[in-house]
Amino acid sequence: AQQSQEERDDGRRQDREARRRERSVDDSRDSDFNDNCFHTLNPPDENFKKSLVMKAIKQVIRTKRPNGTHQATVCVVCDRVIIGEEKVCNTSTERLEENRHRISVVAYEEFYRKPLHPLLVEQYSVEGTDGLLLSPRAYREGDNFECCQSCNSGMQPSKAKKKGFKPPKYAIANGFVIGHFPSVIQIPGEVEPRRIGLDLDSDEFKEKFHDLFCAALSTQRAYGYVFAYTGGAQKSLMGSINFFEMNQNHLASVLVHLSTVS
Repeated sequence: AQQSQEERDDGRRQDREARRRERSVDDSRDSDFNDNCFHTLNPPDENFKKSLVMKAIKQVIRTKRPNGTHQATVCVVCDRVIIGEEKVCNTSTERLEENRHRISVVAYEEFYRKPLHPLLVEQYSVEGTDGLLLSPRAYREGDNFECCQSCNSGMQPSKAKKKGFKPPKYAIANGFVIGHFPSVIQIPGEVEPRRIGLDLDSDEFKEKFHDLFCAALSTQRAYGYVFAYTGGAQKSLMGSINFFEMNQNHLASVLVHLSTVS
């Protein structure tokens, strides 16, 4: 039998009231849950708060040295700044010497089959460790140097005993002998070296020789890059150079796959 208009309207009212009651029950449950959560939260312990404060202070002042000055935490093996909450390790001259066959100039030249420019060797030289590719920017205290956690793990005795040229992943000797723009250039045939009339730390130098320009001049490519240009006979050359991060592990796996397929 067909329902009358009044019956249909009455049914709709009942449905709306039922939905209101359901929403009211859900809201009350959420309110009870939030109240319970609020009441179960306890204020942090005083010792816990003090430990967090001490940890933050230690993180802020870890660049402060015994003489009162501040110096960035730089890894002696890879020349990278240790930032954030990354652990700062220490490595000794003895440990570095144990890895000479992995991080030395001779090992680098034998593996890559090309000599390093004397300027690059000089820029990665540290007093007392002749022939090793190390960062002179790393903080040193006696025979101990600051080192990042990755390189410290890669310099352990178990890794040092392995034969062959297998330096730590991010080590300078692992193809990252990039160097910086020299302030003095020795021209072949000239007795005195020719000095560049620019201060490397000045704003004038940074404006004329910005990071992208220096990266383009560098013979070592730590990043992937694309150099595209147009031009030809009776036409000026115009183009651009783009740098991008490169996943070495992924690139190596792709090369291995291509070699096996072909």
